[in-house]
Amino acid sequence: MNTPFERVISFVLDTGGNVVVPAAVAFCALTAIVGGVIDMSAIEGQKKSLQVLADNAALSAAREFAISANNGQRIEESAKAFVTATAGNPNVSTIAQAHLDTLTVDVTVSAAAKTFFPGPAAQVKSLSASATARLAGEAGNICMIGLSPSAVQTVVLNQKARLTAENCAIYSNSTDIASMRVSRLAQVVADEIYTAGGYVGLPPKTMKPPVTDAPQIDDPLAGRPAPRVGMCDEFDLKVTRSQVLYPGTYCGGLNIDGGSAELRPGIYIIKDGPLKVDRGGSLVGENVGFYLTGDTSKLYFNTRSTVDLTAPKTGVMSGLLFFSNSENATMTKAASAKVLIQGHVIRSDNARRLVGTVYLPDDKLVIDGNSPVADKSEYTVIIAKAFQLNNGPNLVLQTDYDASDIPVPDGVGPMKESSVRLLQ
Repeated sequence: MNTPFERVISFVLDTGGNVVVPAAVAFCALTAIVGGVIDMSAIEGQKKSLQVLADNAALSAAREFAISANNGQRIEESAKAFVTATAGNPNVSTIAQAHLDTLTVDVTVSAAAKTFFPGPAAQVKSLSASATARLAGEAGNICMIGLSPSAVQTVVLNQKARLTAENCAIYSNSTDIASMRVSRLAQVVADEIYTAGGYVGLPPKTMKPPVTDAPQIDDPLAGRPAPRVGMCDEFDLKVTRSQVLYPGTYCGGLNIDGGSAELRPGIYIIKDGPLKVDRGGSLVGENVGFYLTGDTSKLYFNTRSTVDLTAPKTGVMSGLLFFSNSENATMTKAASAKVLIQGHVIRSDNARRLVGTVYLPDDKLVIDGNSPVADKSEYTVIIAKAFQLNNGPNLVLQTDYDASDIPVPDGVGPMKESSVRLLQ
């Protein structure tokens, strides 16, 4: 049996009798049918395009769980920003909802339907498509964060400096256009690079281009309680020979001046003075944590020094190798110009094993030398106000978490699976 469309065509082509009027009627019918077919096809194409847009927006937003695991609003804004940037249609609207407990995000995109002919299809005024995506695993996998929200060059590599983070992400929280700067001879090798502002320098050696204008992330360790500072156990201690040291409060700092300090496990409070390793000194310890309190309590590991340390397994410093708490922020009077002064300094030729998390939220960390740093660690995470790598060091942030029994603080560290997938 012929279809209605085929019967209309046959009638129009019939040469018997007077067919002018019927043919005109048939032509109108044919036009309506053809127009309806075109419009329905157009609507189906628009639906498919919206579905692709919704799918990709959901997948993109789900990836944001890796850097904004506790901020649903940022994840939702990420979905909306993706649609705005890729839709090419200012009239497309987006509804997004993040579910922090399940690491899923729902995205619905809507737009006005476009038709060309009157008919049933023209009654379709709007179209929508929905998608849900989930991050397959726990959020994290960040091994370096520059916390400053606005400083120029929160992360900077000068001369021939290298930063190697092959299996994790590095993040600069500054919204400045030069949030991260890499000089011509410097290199960044990372799984992911995020900056809340801009990136200045040659393209990094990374699997993906840097993500600029990324949402700022909260300090994942901001709520970490500090160790209790007790009465002074030592005053201005200088180690000039081989010596065993014990946990306690070291007022005026601790100076390893050409000697060798073997540390017993526990927490070392460095109060109102530097933790200094100089003149070929050695600082070695397993399951030790350093809490630096006071404006003058800075790390200073000079050339020819040896530093070999692992963080505590338990207690208030669990997983934290260094934790600083300056009473005042390390900003000069030129703070309006967003310039950070020099803070903690590592120049050591042999600081190759630093297992745990280095947490310096109020200070800059300067790595200034020509040797690898932390490359023999099972894992290293660094969170600081800002970073500066000078000369020719190679800061290596390993991620072999399973090879170490040192716990990784929540908010950073391993992600069991970094993939995202659609649920519907």
